[in-house]
Amino acid sequence: MINIIYNSLLYYSRMILINLMYIYSYIQIHINKNFYKKNTEIIHNNCELVKNGKIIMKINLDYSNLHILNDYENYDFVIMQKLFSNRIFYDIKYPDEKIDNIENNNIDKESLIPSNEHFLNIEIKIDNLMEPYEISLKTPDNYYLKDIKLLTNSHVRYILNKNYNFLLEKDTSYEIEIMDQKYENIVLNEKNYVIYKDSKWNVC
Repeated sequence: MINIIYNSLLYYSRMILINLMYIYSYIQIHINKNFYKKNTEIIHNNCELVKNGKIIMKINLDYSNLHILNDYENYDFVIMQKLFSNRIFYDIKYPDEKIDNIENNNIDKESLIPSNEHFLNIEIKIDNLMEPYEISLKTPDNYYLKDIKLLTNSHVRYILNKNYNFLLEKDTSYEIEIMDQKYENIVLNEKNYVIYKDSKWNVC
């Protein structure tokens, strides 16, 4: 009798465990689908125009309003989200860079800056301020894409406003000290920027 009860309990325990495993698998699949859907929605619904460190307009980018970007020049740059392996990256286009490819928001690995080329540290020293601001091109927004101008004056002003709620005046002097992964320093000022091109960082 005891053996019968024991075997019955063992059987039902196994059935419960199997059912729990099925439920867990279903939940994981559902979560992954929703995550991809959410990211896809973000990609297709978020294009931001930036002026003087602030977002001045958000639009759903498609061919019907592409002229807004190519004709309307009263902005510093536009931010578009790109998707790679369910990770969001941020592409930047300036008014002199015409946007003609809006159908493919997915990017491949070749578009990414290799992780061993990411900067270790970025500090902005602003005139008349005692403490520097530390920023990142990876968090909270990942800008590590090839062939885009990074840390331009307008880009720096946007990052400072978004991350620190600090509005930097356009004509304010500053110095940016960057440490790369070889522990070498790159120094920029308000007139410089960097771009990753031809497999290396270039100061312009």
